[in-house]
Amino acid sequence: MTDLPSFPVSDLNIPVMPMLTSSLLMEYARSVSNALVRSIRFVLTRFGMKPAPQVAKFSSRGPDPIFLGLLKPDILAPGIDVLAAVPPFPNPLFPPIMLGNHQLVTDYQLYSGTSMAAPLVAGVAAALLRAAHPEWSPVAIQSAIMTIAYTMDNKRSNLTDKLTTLLATPLDFGAGQINPNRAMDPGLIYDLDFQD
Repeated sequence: MTDLPSFPVSDLNIPVMPMLTSSLLMEYARSVSNALVRSIRFVLTRFGMKPAPQVAKFSSRGPDPIFLGLLKPDILAPGIDVLAAVPPFPNPLFPPIMLGNHQLVTDYQLYSGTSMAAPLVAGVAAALLRAAHPEWSPVAIQSAIMTIAYTMDNKRSNLTDKLTTLLATPLDFGAGQINPNRAMDPGLIYDLDFQD
């Protein structure tokens, strides 16, 4: 997990003000019934980045180092620059981001890592699939997630590995990129019982 976004901080187009000024601004906004704003410009998210998705540089690779017969990872999930909630300021574990000489204080930060991708997969499994199919076992849910995963990017090419810039393999991405919508109705699931 990183404390800073993976893009240069200079690319951020955000208003920055010292903490004392921000307190005065908040006090003004609360006390005046018709507060005036000179101008605010919104920066929109850019969609259509190509190629996407890609296997992150920091992503774990297979096979399992202890038991080589266990092929890992199982699935690929988004985990770069995920907007995450952090404890309120001040908190020594989550210091504010420094932007020049100014502290950027927020209840949210962009984090990257498995710790960001894992909750997404858990949410798909626990909240979405378990709610839609309460009769499915954990193995059936894992099967649904893995059997519908996709291995092609938005350029209709195989997924690439950002670490090597080469084509990724199942030892890099497992079954492929998670596809929550299709996991709701995968068509075929595998399940296990005690005999298996």
